[in-house]
Amino acid sequence: MDRLLNLGEQFLNWWKGLDPAIQALVPILLAVIGMIGAFLKWGSSIFIKLFSKKDKEPPIATKEEADGQRDAMLEAVETAWIKGVLEKSLYEEVLIALNVQDRHDLVQPPVRLAIQTPEGPPRPLPPSTDILDIFDEHGKRLLILGKPGAGKTITLLDLARKLIARARENPKHPLPVVFNLASWAEKKQSLDDWLINELENKYRVSKPLGRYWVERHELLLLLDGLDEVREDKREKCIEAINAYCKSDVQAVVCSRRREYESISDKTKLEAWQAILLQPLTKAQIFAYLDGLKEKAEPVRKALEGDPDLLELAQTPLLLNVMLMAYGGGANRNPGKDDLIGQKTFPPLR
Repeated sequence: MDRLLNLGEQFLNWWKGLDPAIQALVPILLAVIGMIGAFLKWGSSIFIKLFSKKDKEPPIATKEEADGQRDAMLEAVETAWIKGVLEKSLYEEVLIALNVQDRHDLVQPPVRLAIQTPEGPPRPLPPSTDILDIFDEHGKRLLILGKPGAGKTITLLDLARKLIARARENPKHPLPVVFNLASWAEKKQSLDDWLINELENKYRVSKPLGRYWVERHELLLLLDGLDEVREDKREKCIEAINAYCKSDVQAVVCSRRREYESISDKTKLEAWQAILLQPLTKAQIFAYLDGLKEKAEPVRKALEGDPDLLELAQTPLLLNVMLMAYGGGANRNPGKDDLIGQKTFPPLR
């Protein structure tokens, strides 16, 4: 204690001996030193935030959690798209056999071969060719094209139904999930982020679970509505799909033909095969109606008596709507005005 008192007395004597001008500067120097210290402390915290590791990675589900939700995900897709859309869109739940043309010239293969084989001209595929066979035989990466009402979405959902059944039988098979690309352009984001958000918003899948499936490429992407993406964003959308869909990702994309072909040649979808859905032939129309028997008689009679109406029926959507409106209905003799009335046909997609 005596030593501390001694030091204090020495400091006071030193202070009294200083020039008054220097004594006046000391508080200012102390304030400056304090400000420098505060600045250095603030600067170091900013430096740490800028150059240290970013925020922790968002949470991700475990394999056990993902496997436990697999059946629920398949059920959700089936309920929303197969029972909710496909089965309600088909008259008597009977699919129309479509004309399919091979258009591999409209896509680029995901893997560039050292030796390129010449591309042949577009060719029709056998009418009995199943969409699942086309998908399997061509690398499980497919583009489906067609005019409005040609049956693109129905074909996609028919494939989804078969892929869901396959995924239930084989737990190693990727989960087929339907997405509509129209919302992709709303935000500038990678396909990974968009898929995780769509899983959460449309299927109520938690972000950790969605992240697990997306990052581990455990989804089989069924992407409808490329033509619904804003025109100025469409090429960027294809680039995002190509960036995500590496050689191990299975995917199907649907688009109207004109909107897809308007994209520059340098921005083609990376796929092993493209198919173009063609109009129905008259023989196909009447063969389909024959299969429905008496329920299709009103529409059959109307088509037989009107070549213009028969030409309209070559679009699968319009033929289906005719059957929905008058097949087996009370009006046994619908005329042309009935079958093509403004209220009968929805917008063609």
